[in-house]
Amino acid sequence: MIRDRFARDSVASFASAIDCVCQREVFFGQRAIYRGQSNSGWPLQSQWDRWFLHPQRAGLWEPYYVQPHERVKIEMQRAFLDVFRRQVELALPQEAGRTDNQLWALGQHHGLITPLLDWTLDPYKALYFALRDRIGSEPAAVWVFYASETTSPYDAIWDDDDFPRIERDLDSNYVSARRRAQEGVFTRLSHPIFADLEQYLRNRLPPPSVSLCLVKVEILPSAGSSHGSGSTKPRWGSQVRARIASSTRSPRAPTLPSWWGTRERPHLGYRRSTARRSSRPPSD
Repeated sequence: MIRDRFARDSVASFASAIDCVCQREVFFGQRAIYRGQSNSGWPLQSQWDRWFLHPQRAGLWEPYYVQPHERVKIEMQRAFLDVFRRQVELALPQEAGRTDNQLWALGQHHGLITPLLDWTLDPYKALYFALRDRIGSEPAAVWVFYASETTSPYDAIWDDDDFPRIERDLDSNYVSARRRAQEGVFTRLSHPIFADLEQYLRNRLPPPSVSLCLVKVEILPSAGSSHGSGSTKPRWGSQVRARIASSTRSPRAPTLPSWWGTRERPHLGYRRSTARRSSRPPSD
């Protein structure tokens, strides 16, 4: 049976789950991408989808309907991006040559509401983000996605309009130092019905295929704690940072920037609120 769910309570057990899942690289012929979320119950949605779309479940007996603003979605995104482009080119003329996707990526890391979903090539950086903003006793999660473009039937999930292929090139002049440090990549879902990646995949692929390419590793609230609540983050934090520091010494990984692990980040007039919300996912 193919496992698509793991529950882990330490960095060591998390590493064993990742090692288990990484054995699938032989089948897919490429590395997985990872996303950390501070609540395992949150769907795989971009900030745009959370604001403007309704969640719908895939399944033979589930009711479907076209999203309410589907007819004007492209116009809305175009108008939104044009306003941001004008402000960027006014403040930073050297950024005038960015494509739409590159501009969305720039806005993503400056608090702009975008249709992009952040991922990383490094599972421990995903784990860091999952734990950084964890609230209360809810488990966090690290999602693992094998985004294969050549292996059947997974090559059928890609669509230029609904789900474009992932740009993995981190050497472009338009890739920020921050994104290189995080080994960051993006997915962009623009389906007229499904507003989160898991349900989109369940609609396009048979269940065993979804279980093989998409895995959730839950990080339990008791993870790393030997002294009750309140002692989990320091212990996890030191171990995760050690793993990240170890990985950044390898030739393929860049040096972490000075703001890594702090709330001080570069911004372009779109500083997102640092207020914590327990009722909905935070901004990407």
